[in-house]
Amino acid sequence: MNPLKDAATTLLGDETRPVNLRVRAAGLLAAMTDSGLTLPAADIQRIAEQTEAVAIAAVQEDWDNIERQKLQEKFSGATPMGGMPAGGPPGDALSVETHYLSEAACLQTSWRLVSLANAGGGLADRLADEKEKKSLQDRAATLRRLGIAIYEAPGDTSAITAIKELIPEAAAAFEANDAGGATTGTFSPFQLR
Repeated sequence: MNPLKDAATTLLGDETRPVNLRVRAAGLLAAMTDSGLTLPAADIQRIAEQTEAVAIAAVQEDWDNIERQKLQEKFSGATPMGGMPAGGPPGDALSVETHYLSEAACLQTSWRLVSLANAGGGLADRLADEKEKKSLQDRAATLRRLGIAIYEAPGDTSAITAIKELIPEAAAAFEANDAGGATTGTFSPFQLR
């Protein structure tokens, strides 16, 4: 099992790999510990930190997509996705909410966060130190809460809540955008050519 553990650990920490693949690597590591693989506390802590980085990368993708679409809207006059809620009466079309993220993107983020929460919780159970265990379990509970909230109401509001909680600088950026301030995302108008 050690070669598989080493490969999964390397994959989990490789920022150049797709987020979904890194999520699956975290799940594999947690499943291997459930199957009898023993990891030292230092390895579990390192894997937990990498899992946290994957969760941030997951919501960072959503944040980047929102910022990209806002810039496109600002500079090209295009409008974001919108439409009548499914099954809603025609009169609802006048009070349409703007959607920057598709339902599929939101559900993918939900799956990522809940999967990482399950992996983190499983790894936390292997720790002997109660303080470290509680810290990892609390973090897993936060990821699970955010993932379930997105699943229950897939849309910009729940995704932005997760982004703000996992990426502290995002809260200030969204507040600046809502107040009419400059976009502080990672994209410039020159990247949209």
